[in-house]
Amino acid sequence: MTEHNADRDVSVIKIFSLIGFCSFTAIFSEFFVLQSQWWPAAIFLVLFWVTFTLQAIFVKSWKKIIAAVAVESILMALPFFIVSSNRFSGYLLATFAILFLSLLMAEIAARDTIKNALRMPFWRVVREVMLKAITGVLVFLTLIHIFSISGSNIVPAKNSSDIFVAPIVKLVDKDLSASSTTREVLRKVALHSFNGEKLKTFNSLSESEKSAHLDVEALNLFTSIGGYFGLTNINAPISESVHDALQNKFFSLSPAAQLYILLSFGALLWFIVRTLAFLLYFPLAFIVFIVYETLIALGFAIVQYESRSREIVILN
Repeated sequence: MTEHNADRDVSVIKIFSLIGFCSFTAIFSEFFVLQSQWWPAAIFLVLFWVTFTLQAIFVKSWKKIIAAVAVESILMALPFFIVSSNRFSGYLLATFAILFLSLLMAEIAARDTIKNALRMPFWRVVREVMLKAITGVLVFLTLIHIFSISGSNIVPAKNSSDIFVAPIVKLVDKDLSASSTTREVLRKVALHSFNGEKLKTFNSLSESEKSAHLDVEALNLFTSIGGYFGLTNINAPISESVHDALQNKFFSLSPAAQLYILLSFGALLWFIVRTLAFLLYFPLAFIVFIVYETLIALGFAIVQYESRSREIVILN
């Protein structure tokens, strides 16, 4: 078999089915992330990374590879671009470019690794693709959902504080959420601070008196800590209060301090993303291996050899 015949897509239907399923998982992973439905989002992200890795192994045509990466990147970004009020800003286009280039680099690395080996270097290909694809997607999701544009500045997105506030307020009381007002949260804090005689006195009050007493305690807490943390509205959702406080604190700093914080956060973010990519690689690589071997065992994929005995794996 010649190299030209080996390095081509034999079953066009299976190739487009693989690309289509990968595109399907791409758009739904972002859709569920936007809905804050984390389990479905995680499942579709896993399916995307697994399918994308198989795509890097099986798709041979460069035209199909580039088109597939472009479509998958667009579909992953599409749900957010639809709901964004500033969808064509330079920042959003830059985050899309990061996603597209990361996925394209993963495909290029896979093709180069396969081309330069006589036998199919399965684990090397999976490692090259997985680490780049996971990193690219996580960086994209982080930049899209943690930050937004305010004028000419990059600031934390309004809903980004939900990620950090929600688990903290749950520690105060399981009935609280990131959308609970600052007053409600402080009332719960005040209630849980009662003990001994103070609790006994509180329990002796009528329901209306208890509510009025908690309002007073919440207002006192707001007055004492509000100035320090920059809280301005006791009736605003706690996540919004935290977001506005952090943003005001950040802009009150000097440009040098702001730059230092951004660089420190960027380094921390990169370290976290790379660590997550490394940890996710092992279980995902095992899933890819199981699917890959199953496809070969069932005859959906076959191993062929060209004239130099170079091993080629294709969808039959």
